[in-house]
Amino acid sequence: MGGSGRREPPPLSPEAKANIFYLVGECHESSPLVARASPDVLRVGAEGFVEEDSAEVKLAVVGLAVKLSLRRPGDAVVGALCGHVLELARCANNNPTRIAQHAHIR
Repeated sequence: MGGSGRREPPPLSPEAKANIFYLVGECHESSPLVARASPDVLRVGAEGFVEEDSAEVKLAVVGLAVKLSLRRPGDAVVGALCGHVLELARCANNNPTRIAQHAHIR
């Protein structure tokens, strides 16, 4: 506990993290709040991508990146994040993540 009096939230399971990325990708057009937060959610996914052990979470981040880039083509931040996530997926050690990344590019 730091000086702010706030406690760290408990860590999320891989399934919970994957569901968050999936739901943001599915619901970002129907909710203004989710639409505003979606680039930040993608940024969090990109920042944790390399350290993430779960292929399910990595696939969900790749899916979110592609969905946002297709639905927000003029958004430079989303475009840069998508490119970064796809490059991370290309270099990933998880075979399913590499396969999904190649499927999205072709």
